[in-house]
Amino acid sequence: MVLPLTFIIEVTIFGELITNKKALQMSAKLKLLRSVVGLWSSVTPTLAGGWLATKFLTVRPAFRNPPEEFLHPAATRLKVNDEIEAWRYGPQSEVSTKTALLVHGWEGRRSQFSEIVPALLNQGYDVICLDPPMHGASQGEASNPVLFGDAILAAGEKFGHFELVIGHSLGGVGVVLAMERGLEANQYVLISTPAKLVTVLNRVAEMIGFSSAATRAFVEEIGRRVGASPEKLDLSLKVALRKEQALFIHDKGDRNVPFDPSWATCSAWPGAIRLETNGFGHNRILAAPEVVTAIAKFAS
Repeated sequence: MVLPLTFIIEVTIFGELITNKKALQMSAKLKLLRSVVGLWSSVTPTLAGGWLATKFLTVRPAFRNPPEEFLHPAATRLKVNDEIEAWRYGPQSEVSTKTALLVHGWEGRRSQFSEIVPALLNQGYDVICLDPPMHGASQGEASNPVLFGDAILAAGEKFGHFELVIGHSLGGVGVVLAMERGLEANQYVLISTPAKLVTVLNRVAEMIGFSSAATRAFVEEIGRRVGASPEKLDLSLKVALRKEQALFIHDKGDRNVPFDPSWATCSAWPGAIRLETNGFGHNRILAAPEVVTAIAKFAS
């Protein structure tokens, strides 16, 4: 079954469902498209799975080098390697012994940390915000959780030991994958971070009405392109022996990353602190006063 071009264009609306805060309030048009996608994915599950994998792993152009409104305090642009860039905020004093690394999520931007950065500067930190592959000023031919981890590990090798590392959403997944390979820090904060990648993939497929066969094809294709089985990207299995301090933060109203399953990583990390919020969702949580205060206290 070959999709008409007009249908392909129409169905891209579902790309918005991955991040749309009103995804649960589907219009009649979206419900109809969901039914059509379900039928199509049943007839050609491999084709459908490949199509969704491409959509899922493609950073939209608007997020590849977006204009940044976060201009105060002024940032210094840093080169991590030939592809990855970062930005340093703060006095950059030679006597400073505390550096924090901040990593945003998929199609995020460093300006999302505009409330957290000043709070850390007030604690005497130098702050480095990383642009993952294909985000912000960073280059790359592809982007995915494993490549996020590669970029974070490269930042660790470039800048040395971090006092604090903060990851939001997929940035948090990348942080844990980098930790597993040797990233060094004394404290970690993971915000709105999924415990299992396969849970996120299944949720995306369900939201757009995929058949079970197409969902399996989608998950398998993601594994092939990422170079790691999504089922094995279970963060709760990677933190059980960690000795560093950790703070986990998640909002009950997060529609992008399911609230309850995400706590598996927190439960597995010995001594980890758990902070629940309500009413901020997946992204606005980064500017929530209670979150900023908690991070500043944790980092002090």
